[in-house]
Amino acid sequence: MKRLVAVEITPEFVRGVEVEGPLTSNPKPVAFGEVPLAAGVAGDSEVFDKSLLKAAISELWREAKFSTRKTVLGVGGRKILNRDFDTPMADLEKIRSKLKFETANILPPQMTEALLDFYPTEIKKSNAGIDTAHGLLIAAPQQMVELLVETAQSAGLSVIAVDYLPFGLARAARKAFGTTGEYLLVNVRPGATDILALKYGVPQLVRVIPNGLTMRPQQKGRHVDEEDNTSFDSDVKSKVAPLDSLISGVRNTISFYTNKGGAPTALLLSGEGALSPELQERLPQEIQLGAGLLSMSDLFPGAVNVPEDPNQLAAAIGVLGLGLRGLKD
Repeated sequence: MKRLVAVEITPEFVRGVEVEGPLTSNPKPVAFGEVPLAAGVAGDSEVFDKSLLKAAISELWREAKFSTRKTVLGVGGRKILNRDFDTPMADLEKIRSKLKFETANILPPQMTEALLDFYPTEIKKSNAGIDTAHGLLIAAPQQMVELLVETAQSAGLSVIAVDYLPFGLARAARKAFGTTGEYLLVNVRPGATDILALKYGVPQLVRVIPNGLTMRPQQKGRHVDEEDNTSFDSDVKSKVAPLDSLISGVRNTISFYTNKGGAPTALLLSGEGALSPELQERLPQEIQLGAGLLSMSDLFPGAVNVPEDPNQLAAAIGVLGLGLRGLKD
């Protein structure tokens, strides 16, 4: 596969990045794009209005001039559950084939029809000779994912994979900084923040907290239902969560992770909210960990055709990571 486009759906935007050589160890982004959405069209990886979201996806392809319709769809947000999970050591495909049976009594009732995946992080050795695979169990509502795929296909896309957005963030971090150390990756976006604990580049913990920041004071909402009285280019005010709540959520996550034996030594900030000078100043001070910023120049120095808007550039890091399919998880 020479190229593919990684796509992310958020309440505010449908966003995409085309990657050349996605299955190689030397991929590179060649095109970026995002199209704003009016309130009520979509949520985090959720389709609320299929026809309007389809129109937005089609517009994204026209505006960004993507050269392929082969697509990996990112899913994320608070409706995607993840938790620690142990299972007898086996081939990964065999483990995945047994997940529905093994998780029947541990998932909440609303997840009985979930799509399941397992991300191994370590092998626990046993004196009894039965080793255990430890890792993250991912559960996504089946109807939510199927509707997302159907909407993309109705816009003419060829969906080759559905991937967990936080894992795209982890790939981006590994591409930029390698597989050394233990740190927290804090991806700050409008309305929510993704927090990953990475050890040697491998996700040990994923949390999504309902507090975020945006540096865009207002955005143009498009693709509004024609029967709505709102105009096609009506202004939609951004919602900015209090910085205190965001910092508290990060602090609580660090406390939870350290109680499990984790020992992060630094913070890595990403996402458009990470461009906030106040966040960059306060978070390291209050958490008492040094902080750096994950930027496009760390990933691809001298990359061309990147967005000029720093907010667009920062927001694209996670979805770009989904396109780095050749980098080992």
